[in-house]
Amino acid sequence: MLASDDTWDVVIDWERFLNESPESQAEVDDQTQILEHLAAHEPQHILMHLSSTDSSDYVDSLTGSPTVRAWRHYVGEAIDEFRCELAANRRVTMTPTHESTASDDVEHFRRALNESAAHIDDNPRRAAMQALGAAKEMVKALGYLAAEYTAGDREPLPPEPTADRVGRIHRSVLAGHIRTVRQCACCQ
Repeated sequence: MLASDDTWDVVIDWERFLNESPESQAEVDDQTQILEHLAAHEPQHILMHLSSTDSSDYVDSLTGSPTVRAWRHYVGEAIDEFRCELAANRRVTMTPTHESTASDDVEHFRRALNESAAHIDDNPRRAAMQALGAAKEMVKALGYLAAEYTAGDREPLPPEPTADRVGRIHRSVLAGHIRTVRQCACCQ
């Protein structure tokens, strides 16, 4: 944040500094690691802005279809986050990793999309804004994950499907297929 004296302040949530009763040294170490990571990540935004290399300096010049133009700020923000996270990950690694929380990100995205779908009939604008907001956060999460893989000089492994996850996917796909077949006039 630009201060009144033309210096920059990095604002960090005060709760990051409080841990009234840490249960272990590992908990204190985790909290310290998060703060060190934030201290490495956030100044990257300032450096990119001051050097005119952040997305605010190029996204408005992107051309293309209305869809491309609508998404350019979201994608630009994700690219900026990727670049900042990449620089931070090369200095301080994080625990938990973005890889370990990726399934939570996907689950949050899925829930948000389902929630937005509930408003399609009564408030289509709200539904669209909710879906776009969820997609924006998912794209940012993918940027963080990509930075983690790039900084670690490795490629992601395919996920190991658990029996529960495979069962949920199969039930979901089959339920949709069964509904479609039941509605088909040729099967009546």
